Amino acid sequence: MHGEQTRRAIASQPAWLAQVPTDRRFPGDARLLFTGCGTSLHAAMTGGEAVQALELVLQPEREADLLVIVSHEGETPLTLEAARAWRGPRWLVTGKAD
Repeated sequence: MHGEQTRRAIASQPAWLAQVPTDRRFPGDARLLFTGCGTSLHAAMTGGEAVQALELVLQPEREADLLVIVSHEGETPLTLEAARAWRGPRWLVTGKAD
């Protein structure tokens, strides 16, 4: 069925995110901005204000203190480009331990 792989990937996001270690916390007063591509953007949107990685590359100046980058493998080229464009602190949420 057309789009079935995408549907499965989206459905897996809550379980994938539930495995993220929770021993670190965002600064309580920080304004967060989340980004990612594809299904990782869908996951990023669950955190709060989110922007597509391409939009962040084109317009990196945003009203936020910290960029939270969501990426399954931590290797998506456009997401990495968005992270490089951001001038402030960055946190990565990924399924890859290293």
